[in-house]
Amino acid sequence: MNTRTLTKRPTVQLPTLPRLLLLALFFLAGVLLGQVLSGRVPDTTGDELRRYLEDYVRLGGEGAPTVQTALSALVIYFRYPLFAFLLGFASIGVVLLPCVTAAYGFFLSFSVCCFTAAFGVDGVLLALAVFGLRCMVTLPCYFLLAAASWGTKLLGVMPGRELASSTHRFPSLSRIMSVRE
Repeated sequence: MNTRTLTKRPTVQLPTLPRLLLLALFFLAGVLLGQVLSGRVPDTTGDELRRYLEDYVRLGGEGAPTVQTALSALVIYFRYPLFAFLLGFASIGVVLLPCVTAAYGFFLSFSVCCFTAAFGVDGVLLALAVFGLRCMVTLPCYFLLAAASWGTKLLGVMPGRELASSTHRFPSLSRIMSVRE
């Protein structure tokens, strides 16, 4: 009787800490770039930002929140962890995850620096109020998801490493379905 047994090979995983540190370096590069480029913003932008925030607060208190505003707020809050999760399924995630990480650091840093430039010391407190709680929740979520997602995609492109699913040699469907007596 000619039978084959299928054995499941263990999945090869890169250690999480090096991936996490590399992503943290991309985040730090984005933060530094955000600080550098926020210094190039003209001083008149502070007045525009002040008017925008005053109008935003005035308009925000007029109506009751709807389901659409709640969902849009959730998407805005969790967009970077959502990107990290979705890029874990795409091959392009190997390239885009570091870019998204740098963009996350850039936009966060640029926003905080603009608040500080517009409002002085009060801008730091305003930035802490606006971004503090959100970042305490989304930053760890993002880095955990991104490191795990980046690891699964890195395996497919690193020389000498293959995904476990691509190394299986499955017999043809006809051999599985045929029964020899």
